[in-house]
Amino acid sequence: DKLILYVDEAVDFEPYSIILFDLTVDSATKGVSIMDAKLFATDAETKQVRPVVIGQDIPPRVQPDGTIHGAVTVLGSALNPKDFLKLQLLTDKGQVEASW
Repeated sequence: DKLILYVDEAVDFEPYSIILFDLTVDSATKGVSIMDAKLFATDAETKQVRPVVIGQDIPPRVQPDGTIHGAVTVLGSALNPKDFLKLQLLTDKGQVEASW
């Protein structure tokens, strides 16, 4: 089984930033349940990692050989344009993450 997390785009709607993503399950036999999502910001200079408070719009399950489209929303003031971001999804098959 393989999980593929792809961040499509980050869209700004003042005062919010919305991060759109896809999660694909590459398995013909079992789907995946999504239990939680987390967003982390890493300061480019100090390398300090901090969690970012988010709102989630994520379907609870991905069917076998399926893809879901999800979104997390954050107050734009919580992000620094110089920060590196990491989106982490916790599933019943482990965690998957994307960094940018």
